Amino acid sequence: MMLRTLITENPVLIKHLRSRLRLQHLIPLIAMVVTLCICISWAGIASGGQGPALMGILVLQGLLLFLVGAATVATAVSHARDNGMLDFHRISPQQPTAVTVGFLLGAPIREYVLLACTLPFSLILAVGAKFGLFGWLAVMLDLVVVSLLYYSVAILAGLALPQRTSSTILTLLFVFGLNAAWLLQPIGSLTIVPTALEAFRDQNAAPAVWTTLLGSPAPAFLVSLLHQVPVLIFLLIAAARKMRHEFAYPFAKADAISFYFVMGLLLLVDAPGGIDISHQPSYSLGSVRAGVAALSYGLLLLGVFFATLVTPNAGAFARGIRHARKLGLTPISRWEDRAANPAALVIFAAVFAAAGVVATLGLPGTGSYGTRAIAAALVGACAVLFWGLAKQSFDLTFRRHSNSYFMLLLFACWGLPLILGLLISAVTNTDASGVLALSPLSGIAVLLSEERGMGLTNAGYTAVIASLVLVIAFALLTARAVRRTTSAASAAP
Repeated sequence: MMLRTLITENPVLIKHLRSRLRLQHLIPLIAMVVTLCICISWAGIASGGQGPALMGILVLQGLLLFLVGAATVATAVSHARDNGMLDFHRISPQQPTAVTVGFLLGAPIREYVLLACTLPFSLILAVGAKFGLFGWLAVMLDLVVVSLLYYSVAILAGLALPQRTSSTILTLLFVFGLNAAWLLQPIGSLTIVPTALEAFRDQNAAPAVWTTLLGSPAPAFLVSLLHQVPVLIFLLIAAARKMRHEFAYPFAKADAISFYFVMGLLLLVDAPGGIDISHQPSYSLGSVRAGVAALSYGLLLLGVFFATLVTPNAGAFARGIRHARKLGLTPISRWEDRAANPAALVIFAAVFAAAGVVATLGLPGTGSYGTRAIAAALVGACAVLFWGLAKQSFDLTFRRHSNSYFMLLLFACWGLPLILGLLISAVTNTDASGVLALSPLSGIAVLLSEERGMGLTNAGYTAVIASLVLVIAFALLTARAVRRTTSAASAAP
């Protein structure tokens, strides 16, 4: 029943199949792609360079799926949104998941047909270059999974951004950005590059390690799927929620917490230097520091992102209060989409702190450096709390002007200490770590940059105390803003 609803009887998918597989449009494109593949294959076989020719075919496949396909999906969703077709689907009996799958598989169907035309040529070149059938299959499968990941981002961009061109441009920038930063494993694992480099490397060359798990070399295909599949699932959940209602939050609070937890686990296994489960002292302090820094800044970036997604504005919060009152649910459930965000923020912070502790305990030979690593995790967790609490407080207090005041606050608390610290260091050539510690953007780095054998310095204590003071202050302000807005919404007729 589910398969029939999602595939065989999916009107959105059927519509795209009929419109994008018209022969008068498809045959010329197939002729062009096949001709290009023939030319590339002939050049590779004639010169004995099947490997470079195979990479040329792979680049062509990537252009078709990642750029043309992603742009097509973003344009299709934006067009359906602009002409009111999405509103029709929302009031129809069609499930939002089915509509999402219809755009995910239907809009890029022409690009998948063109991909199929390239497969025989890439297989012949892979066999001729003696890369192996399983390596070729791994690359082709990962190519499809990565394309679906990018298409889910394109769907979200088409649903969230107001203009068709902006959603397409943002999607293409996202694809370019990921592939440009592929050397960073958490980012590179969301691309095809590590899998392709491992599968199509020179067999006579020394083996290169492109990906690791827990600090040990691991197959790139396995690591890539470990990253891509969970991200794809959560992005499709967000797309289906947005497909149900235009103003729906991309993630329920429970979904956002689950996504953050999963990403925390992935960052743990990706940390440079790894977490040595055998507890053998085989890693240098530099690799330990790099691993904890990557984990801390990665969790900080993701934490502020998810904290923003689960923060309702004043109007949504008031509507949630009134709706709960009509249903006799007083007070509103803290896990409802339009409820205030403190409960979710506490769990985000707990995940952050726990990840820092686990990483520190798992890295061998840390000594007193573990104290600073845990302090860095505490500063990062407080930074996520501060971001979410400040945004919730400002949204409820300043309403339409909240973003301007919120950016001013971030500049004062995070940006200004960083700028002043750098200027003091550059102009006076003195240690400005005490000023830099006031901002978590540089405070984490200050905590992680000290030498082995040193505990927390004055700068370290400054970073921790400043973070805690900001959290306490905005926890009180947020509680006050929530009480005031709740009273106003409850008193409204």
